[in-house]
Amino acid sequence: MHNQAAPGKYDPGFKKSIFNRYAPMHGKLVISPAWRELTPSAKDVHIIFLLKREWIKPKGKKKVEYINTGLEFPYSEAKSLLGMSSSTFTECIQLQVKVGLLDITRRGNPYRRETSVYAISNRWEKYGTPGFQKVEYKKISTPAGFDAPEKREQKNLRCGNP
Repeated sequence: MHNQAAPGKYDPGFKKSIFNRYAPMHGKLVISPAWRELTPSAKDVHIIFLLKREWIKPKGKKKVEYINTGLEFPYSEAKSLLGMSSSTFTECIQLQVKVGLLDITRRGNPYRRETSVYAISNRWEKYGTPGFQKVEYKKISTPAGFDAPEKREQKNLRCGNP
């Protein structure tokens, strides 16, 4: 007879897993125009972002406070968790930035294998109204080492090029 531990009961790795958490989201979000504009894949990605949030419980308070900043979600993780291609993941991020669910706080660089850092935003609450603050998603199109003129000059001097 083979005894296998129940998930989360004896496996210390599962307890630390994001899949052993709740992903609470505001009820207004589910019926908002911003949420309805998302594709099913973009909704999956957003739920993973909600799961990735850390939380704290301030002393003397009953409710926990979620930390909505400093969230990393690499393309490799999207592929392994959701079976999502890079282009689909990029479209999901672009769409969430467009409707105000997500902001990019630090741009990563795929040529340098740097991961972007995201923050969950509340801009979605005004999506579709004149008060909505638009944020553009800008693609990185230059390879590392070619994105700053001073770096090109330094590289040319080291190589003996004028």
